[in-house]
Amino acid sequence: MTRWSWIFSWFSRWQNDGIKEIADEKLRLIRGLIGLSLAALIAFPREIWPLGPALVLIFIYKRHDLSRVAMLWIIIMLWTTMITPSFSGKGYALWRGIFLVLAGSTIGVYGRLEPRRLAQGLVLSGLPSCIVALAQWAAAVPIPPSWLAGLEKSLLPTRVMGLFGNPNLLAGYLLFLQPMAWELARSSSAYERKFWTVVVIVQTLVIALTFSYGAWFVLLLQAIVFLLISSERQRRLELFLMSIAGAVFAVTGWFWIGGTFAYRSLIWKAVVQGIRARPLGVGPGGFNLYYPLVSRSVPADHAHNLFLQITFEYGWVGGLLLMGVMLLILQRMRRTSNPWNRGVLLAMAGQLTWGFVDYPWTIPALTVLFWLGERWTCEVE
Repeated sequence: MTRWSWIFSWFSRWQNDGIKEIADEKLRLIRGLIGLSLAALIAFPREIWPLGPALVLIFIYKRHDLSRVAMLWIIIMLWTTMITPSFSGKGYALWRGIFLVLAGSTIGVYGRLEPRRLAQGLVLSGLPSCIVALAQWAAAVPIPPSWLAGLEKSLLPTRVMGLFGNPNLLAGYLLFLQPMAWELARSSSAYERKFWTVVVIVQTLVIALTFSYGAWFVLLLQAIVFLLISSERQRRLELFLMSIAGAVFAVTGWFWIGGTFAYRSLIWKAVVQGIRARPLGVGPGGFNLYYPLVSRSVPADHAHNLFLQITFEYGWVGGLLLMGVMLLILQRMRRTSNPWNRGVLLAMAGQLTWGFVDYPWTIPALTVLFWLGERWTCEVE
């Protein structure tokens, strides 16, 4: 009996070692695919095909599951597609939306396994655009005249855009990375802390050079929350007052220097009219088709407001779900004690806050980041 027990024990230990070796190889493959996805996504942020490796990850994770929020979002996309009038490209818009949710959620699962590694990869993915952006500022790269409004035309030589082709989108991408960069600088060793501090400074400088005033404002709000959570008590009031002063400057720049508020307010009024006319939505990707029907005098590629555009395309149900997601993020921030989850939640809250004055989900890169964060932080304790 003892001999047989020893044999079974040896076989069980050999089997467990083999499973562990397979798991290690699987994890190395996952790291490589995620690194490839991030590298391709930052080089081609407007395309979907660089997310192909994420599709491989879906098959690697045989038990990969979506969060309830992601499942509800996909259901609403399917429902809106079925009940709204058909138009060319509607099926592609639906497939694109579902794929981005799946890709972001799949990479987000890895964040639950190795949060520090994924945070490092995400923050480093922004460096190529930062380097290109600084070169653009030094060379005063010409930009479309419509990107400068008000006093900007006489004050600014250019606005940096990095690899994103648009200053606001570059600011939005870096805006998502900043809370994770702060956490890396705060929790790393002395040598690594210097590196991540330099990264934080560079990213902040590039966000400033985009002259995206909405991003400035959100960045300062994120800094207020992060500092109040992690700073020493005696410095909180000083940092809070400094951040408030910076936020006032950002709002002042947006209203009086940039002069884009009046333009966007006209778009918002037209979108609200469209929502009233079609409360069930116009379907995924239907903004460019139906918006000209409600406003021909103010052309726009998107609503410059995430919540209005989602409501315009997915109806009141989609808009209410997005508001509920924002409340859920704030609840998770209040409940979690995990610093990595807190940083990602702060990044998601920042993206949605920025969504009140712009439409971050114009490109796949920013959409994937949101669903990555949602799966990373869902069901946190």
